[in-house]
Amino acid sequence: MTTDHDDNEPDLARWLEELGRRKLKPKPAEVLPAQDPLKTPEPVHRRVTRPELLFLFAVAALTYLIYYLTDVQLQIISLPGLVVFVAG
Repeated sequence: MTTDHDDNEPDLARWLEELGRRKLKPKPAEVLPAQDPLKTPEPVHRRVTRPELLFLFAVAALTYLIYYLTDVQLQIISLPGLVVFVAG
């Protein structure tokens, strides 16, 4: 009892052998214009395309800053008292 897969195996093996013999031809690289290595490129000015993301980032930064400062204040308050005698 043969199946269609048995009939295709020699074709597949031949195709794989042929594929292995072929060399990969690299695509031609895009030609870039000549640039002076001492000249600095001009800065690209980008406009904010989604100001709501900038606003959300600012809110997140402010929230974290408040959290951090509150944590520092709580650590200072929770320090044990220390009595220092100064002889004068």
